[in-house]
Amino acid sequence: MTELERYQAYRKNPLLWVRDMFGIWVQNIKPEFFQLLKDCRATGNYDRIKLDMFEPFRKMEMLSWQQTEILLAIARAIQWEDKRKIAVRSWHGIGKSSVISIFQLWFLFCYKHAVIGCTAPGKVQMEDVLWKELSLWITRLPKPIQERYNRSKDYVRVGQTDSDRQARYARAKTSTKENSEALAWLHSEYLAIVADEASGVDEQIFITAMSARTNANALFIMISNPTRLEGYFYKAFNQNAWGFQTLNFNSEESPLVDNSFVSEIINEYGKDSDEYRVRVKGDFPKAEMVDSKWYIPLFNPGEIQFVESGGLDEKDFTTLGVDPSWSGRDFSSFVARNSRGAKRIFRENKSNEKSIAQRINQILGMLPNAKPGDVYYDNFGVGANIGTELGKMGIRSNGVNVGDKADEPERFINKRAECFWRLKQEIRLWMVLEGSEKDRSDLFMIKYKNTPDGRIKIMSKEEMRKLYGKSPDDADALALTFWKAKPILREKKEKKEREFIDPYTGERKSRLSHNRTTLW
Repeated sequence: MTELERYQAYRKNPLLWVRDMFGIWVQNIKPEFFQLLKDCRATGNYDRIKLDMFEPFRKMEMLSWQQTEILLAIARAIQWEDKRKIAVRSWHGIGKSSVISIFQLWFLFCYKHAVIGCTAPGKVQMEDVLWKELSLWITRLPKPIQERYNRSKDYVRVGQTDSDRQARYARAKTSTKENSEALAWLHSEYLAIVADEASGVDEQIFITAMSARTNANALFIMISNPTRLEGYFYKAFNQNAWGFQTLNFNSEESPLVDNSFVSEIINEYGKDSDEYRVRVKGDFPKAEMVDSKWYIPLFNPGEIQFVESGGLDEKDFTTLGVDPSWSGRDFSSFVARNSRGAKRIFRENKSNEKSIAQRINQILGMLPNAKPGDVYYDNFGVGANIGTELGKMGIRSNGVNVGDKADEPERFINKRAECFWRLKQEIRLWMVLEGSEKDRSDLFMIKYKNTPDGRIKIMSKEEMRKLYGKSPDDADALALTFWKAKPILREKKEKKEREFIDPYTGERKSRLSHNRTTLW
């Protein structure tokens, strides 16, 4: 094969280019492999897919079958005009960012005057993930080829001369609702539009971008976590599916995703949960669970176990959470817990820094096993001076800001989301609450959603006040007790069905509850 013939072959087959440029082979996607997939889906055991294959993918010595499928879809898009729009949905971990990077490098190599508009809804995703991944793959190219690629903060230009580089490039630009013209500048003989985390990109941006596709050679690729039930990305899999090549990938079937991740999601949330649907199977959440702003209830009455008043001995409590408020509709709430359960100790409508500090001192006298260092209060806004008043009493405490960075920033938007998520896990596994479902209705106000980059966000207090007419004071105080707490994973107890009254509808329902002859 001559150099010209090979170049022409590259233009039609990105897999051939990947093999020659990176020395990477693709995972077998022959019919027998898909039979293996079928068998694994039937049994629910995906170990055979990952057996003896894991390390080569981690080391980027081989493309997975899912990455290969995306590149084959691109090859079809090059050859057939009606296949030039591609939408891929899956969770993190299957190698989507790598495929986007490989595509861009291949497209710029093969097509003169090629222009790529690359976008994502957030600067972090754009610069720290996608553009960083692109730089990594440039360094893996053969040295003579690598030297043709010139990367800057916003551009990757290709060519051996300055004029070539001005006409052949990829540009990164974040997309926001206020910046609907982010991709309006795109015009070229060979054009590609690439949207990462496309579910979080405003629909108007895509409408504007589509107007730039004025020639038959333009490609349009969207890749995302399926977090929203509306928008351009969602429509690509539903009412607009006729115009797209659509691909859906399950993390269980990826050799790049560790089995422990899947097991963690199943054990923590169950296979019927939206977390499993979105974060493992790559499916959209259930429509009936999502409100107009894409929030999902964090708790439901059927998963929380309550004991009647007096069922928990406060002398055993070790941690105190305080959500302060001065007056008005909100309350200052004081909630204590241990490794078994939690209860509200006190709540008052009118207070100030001094009275809250005095109340904390009083409660600590009631909790012999609680140490001053185990008191957590929200020091943002009205709680700013509580620590000063406690200091005057010689009491050490932890004034915390729920807007702080989470311990796991890749999973949670802030510390508030992380604390509530720890609470949810503990409630599902072991934790009981003193009082009734009606008394603890604050918990059912808490809603969450996945941000475009896949992180957990809890609905703000301001939004809750607008929605419910009040703030979830008790729930916020309880969540604060998990500020530094790591989940205590206990073996699930045998469960039995019991009836309860839904506090919102008044309907009699049933649920599984822990079967204990005594509380503990």
